[in-house]
Amino acid sequence: MSYRKPRRLPRSAAWAALSVLGGSMLAHGASIVSIKTFVDDFGSSGLVDLQVSAPPNSQVTLQAEDALDGVNWKDVSAPTLIVGSTPVTFTVPTTFSDGQTPVPHRFFRFLVETFGVDVKDDGSSLNLRVGSSIPASVLFQTLSAKTGFSLFGSNETSLVKTIPAFTATGANLEDALSSAGLRLWTLGPEKDDPGFAKRGLIPIKRQVNRLEDLPEDVGVGLIESGFEGLPNMPRPIGVAKEIPPSPNNDKGLKLEIADTRDISQIANPLVAELGRHIRFTFSLGVNGGLKPTAAYSVPGSSVLKRLQLTDEDAPANPPAGSLIYVVRSQKATSFGPSGIFHIGAEPDPFEARAYQPPFRGAHGSVPLAREDIRLQIPVLDNDQDLAGMVVEVYRYVKPARLGLLTPDAFLKNIDHFQLLGKIGGEQLNRLVVTTPKPGLGLQDVDLAGVTRPATLTQLHSSGPRATKFNMVIIAEGFADTAADQKTFNDYVDATVMNDLLQRDIHPELLNAMNIFRINTFSKQSGVTRVDASGNVTSSKDTALGYRFSGNWNRCWMEPGPGTIAAIDAIINTLIPEANVKAIVLNTTSFGGCSRGHHFAVTRGSDWSVYAHEFGHFFGGLGDEYQCNSGSPGCGWYAGAEPDAGNLTKTTVRASIEWNDWIPATRPVPTALANVADETQDAGLFPGATIGSGQWWNGIYRPSWRGRMNNNSTLHNPIGYTAIRNNARLRQDGDFRKSVAGDFNGDGRTDLVVLDDRQLSLYLAADRNVGPKDPATGAAPRPVTGVLEPAWYHTDILYNASKSKSWEFRGSDILIPADFDGDGKTDLYVINLTAWVKPYVCMLRSTGKGFEPVRRFDLELPGWGDMRAGDEFYVGDFTGDGKADLMVYNGVDWSMPYFLMLRSTGVDLAYSHRYDRYLPVWEMGRHEKFFVGDFDGDGRKEVISQNTQDWNQVHLMVFRSLGAQLALTDRYYGEIRINNGLYWTMRRQDELFLPNFNGDKTTDLAIFNGRDWGPEYLGLFALVEGKLSFRHRYDGAVPGWDLSRRDRFYVADVNGDGRQDLVVYNSKNWSTQYLGILKSNGDGSLSGSWQDDWIGSWNLGDGDDFHVADFRGAAGWDDLFVFNKNWLGLLRSYATRYQLEAIYPKWIHNHRYQANGWW
Repeated sequence: MSYRKPRRLPRSAAWAALSVLGGSMLAHGASIVSIKTFVDDFGSSGLVDLQVSAPPNSQVTLQAEDALDGVNWKDVSAPTLIVGSTPVTFTVPTTFSDGQTPVPHRFFRFLVETFGVDVKDDGSSLNLRVGSSIPASVLFQTLSAKTGFSLFGSNETSLVKTIPAFTATGANLEDALSSAGLRLWTLGPEKDDPGFAKRGLIPIKRQVNRLEDLPEDVGVGLIESGFEGLPNMPRPIGVAKEIPPSPNNDKGLKLEIADTRDISQIANPLVAELGRHIRFTFSLGVNGGLKPTAAYSVPGSSVLKRLQLTDEDAPANPPAGSLIYVVRSQKATSFGPSGIFHIGAEPDPFEARAYQPPFRGAHGSVPLAREDIRLQIPVLDNDQDLAGMVVEVYRYVKPARLGLLTPDAFLKNIDHFQLLGKIGGEQLNRLVVTTPKPGLGLQDVDLAGVTRPATLTQLHSSGPRATKFNMVIIAEGFADTAADQKTFNDYVDATVMNDLLQRDIHPELLNAMNIFRINTFSKQSGVTRVDASGNVTSSKDTALGYRFSGNWNRCWMEPGPGTIAAIDAIINTLIPEANVKAIVLNTTSFGGCSRGHHFAVTRGSDWSVYAHEFGHFFGGLGDEYQCNSGSPGCGWYAGAEPDAGNLTKTTVRASIEWNDWIPATRPVPTALANVADETQDAGLFPGATIGSGQWWNGIYRPSWRGRMNNNSTLHNPIGYTAIRNNARLRQDGDFRKSVAGDFNGDGRTDLVVLDDRQLSLYLAADRNVGPKDPATGAAPRPVTGVLEPAWYHTDILYNASKSKSWEFRGSDILIPADFDGDGKTDLYVINLTAWVKPYVCMLRSTGKGFEPVRRFDLELPGWGDMRAGDEFYVGDFTGDGKADLMVYNGVDWSMPYFLMLRSTGVDLAYSHRYDRYLPVWEMGRHEKFFVGDFDGDGRKEVISQNTQDWNQVHLMVFRSLGAQLALTDRYYGEIRINNGLYWTMRRQDELFLPNFNGDKTTDLAIFNGRDWGPEYLGLFALVEGKLSFRHRYDGAVPGWDLSRRDRFYVADVNGDGRQDLVVYNSKNWSTQYLGILKSNGDGSLSGSWQDDWIGSWNLGDGDDFHVADFRGAAGWDDLFVFNKNWLGLLRSYATRYQLEAIYPKWIHNHRYQANGWW
């Protein structure tokens, strides 16, 4: 290893003149390629770009000194890794910290460190040697460059960690690093490589450290001993011939259901929405003086759980000036001795920010002495009198890096908060009683400027007002004429509902918010105008009395004497749950101004002003505007560390809050020349804004451009993540509510996720790696399989003619099936509980989204009323290429029923119904059906299993005749074939349907881990609908020890046409195991496994899997692995899985993230 310790260099070292600076550059092991004064498209200056080359796999640090004695060298940049021959650009200022005085003389030098990292690969194993300690980020990038495999960190191995010298050997890079105790992950080759799969082959060995079985899991006896059954339980009854369905049975027999225009679904009143809380309105002075004005009790079935304080939901790093409200109660005993059960943070209400500045660099900022505030106060369950509850309102006045504002963090930093006022629960309760109820008219204010009361229209619904972010758009200066009202409505539709909410991040947020429009009816059209001193120059008699100055220093527009009272009166009357209000002024002039909980814009403002404001409201983001060096008021920042998560003053790489988004090869601070994508490549870029303060250096932003810097561009990754994190508090994100299918017909498996009232579609694709990184000459990531967000829809979905509709709810049951035979997976959507009647809808996939083609309200053909006990199965029992629907109900009627409905592609038609008897045996109350092609004729059939209702387990195999079923095989208690006993059936038998021999027939696997002494796995082929024994494993499969709680999935893991078994166990061992039981074609299996970690995926107890071919061309099945908050793509390499993509909380794809997320 070659390592050069940073040191003071002798005067005799080589010097390079920096004429632009009037200084010099000391070069040692690095050479300067070019020196350029930087001027961007907005004229910013004051920086010089130094383009430097250095030896590959070396780390370079730029330092500066004002004298030649070499005593006070200071880092100008963070250490930056050079991985190749491509020059790297460093940026340095040309002025002193006042931002204006040029530096007359300064000296710079580069410190160069090289690291000895040796990698030897003999084709079967990889040997790795690191000669001395090395930063983790440097090791990652160096190994990636040397091996060609991208390398990412994990939660266990931090980028800022220093790794000591080591040697290691493994089958591949990831295994070698794991043997050295480094939990990292690499990606497999982009193309399918049999050699890579063989190298990953784990020798057949047993799992280790089995835990003691739970008492309820321990069975007794051997399968050969048989089972005498349970006494006092009946046997199923057989009949001589099939009994046809009868209209006289309690279900009737109505064969056709008229297809009429859909009407709105009506919510079930027995399904209560969470959300009890109090909307509290008060006037507040900047230095205190809380004056309560109104309080509304918003009903709900229990406490607004979304507002109960957990670490995940606590406010994160609220900016200085934020309003902090703390809710305590003596009844909140489970929340600790402080009794704090909620902490909320709101933007600074005493600062007005002007948009559309006359020069680039800052919002205008107008201080306010008093403001009206509206807060959402959660109420503990069953706390009716609110006795002992208190609401405390603070202003965050002394900046400190708070992190999550939990009760402990709040109490520890109490000196940083100024108490402005408080109110007790009893007083709140009295205020609730005395406040006129919403809808009773405008209170205590004479709205002289209107011709009639304002009206409220909900434009977008995602859930109860109590649990969502409620945005209200209010008209100001629009007269009571059809033309003016249409102008306002058209503006809202075009600017907000279409331009804003259909763009980039906003469709992803729609299930976190409700959008309302308030039409006011002013006596006159237009708005009152004032001059630069606030004097009225022209007056209009309008609903709110807002005034427009057109002056940036007056924040463009301002409330008149009665404006706030008018707004409050309207809000209190129509929607007291409003979180933020947007006032639209009827003028085409440009301008916008934000004040606390409301902002005003003109109808000349476009969607990007709203988008920028969303960054403040949803993300808590600061402004990333940079100003021009030398311009008035444009200085060098010397204040405290900013609170906004997208601003910082630190230049220490490890201390940057968004360091995970910056590659080690990207210099810090960062020059524009260091990035290929101005918004998506993160770095540390000089210049930002806080309130009215603007600086060109000393404060840094994450990207060169972005929505908080230039309204119309996309959010950078840091802003995007902050907004998604905050919006998630009002969403029900859960990857467990997902289904897989090929929804666009391209041969790849895609994913649909249901998030309460939002359905989203993610299409499998190859990662778009974008342009090459300037520092490395390569894309930041390799091409891998990913999921690309394609479509989001919240609440009610219509077809083009609006004759068909479906309203999404979190209790919807999604069943993927190609019901129209076009090669794209569609959805049967069922909801039996959320509405006053059950519904079934056929949602056709368009390849880019879904549309309803048929909805059934209450009744299905030949079935009559749907009930909560209905169970649904899909399969093409006609063989026409369209997935049909089957329904079973054994609990809600006088007898069990089984229905077969044929899909026409746009409707469901009756085929057959079985009342009590399937051919020709009795159904029990708890039948389970398994769908497959058991005779190879191309039609789907069913196996019926009943483990609960008879004194022995009952198993029947049926074939499809196209419109009904025929029995082909039956077993009761035992599977005995040609006098040979191959399986004794028990209550906890689990059935799986692999085609393990590669013919056209679905076979049967049975697992029982808990009824017997050993665990058993049996494999049976199906030959013309009859079982044929192939193999049984007692206790173990070669390469896999069977365990009590093994879970099985069917997948062709190696593309040989024979389906295998994937097995997962998170319960019976000291760690979690994921195994592959590969079919050898003759009914035998051979196993391999991985444990604990697969790449950056830490296998856990809550993990589940969808079988998915997300790369398409491979011809074999991969896996989606998921739990509530994480989703991963595991690519199959025949005997093992390799992680290709990992998504925490949501699905999105970024150019770079150190842990490989997103």
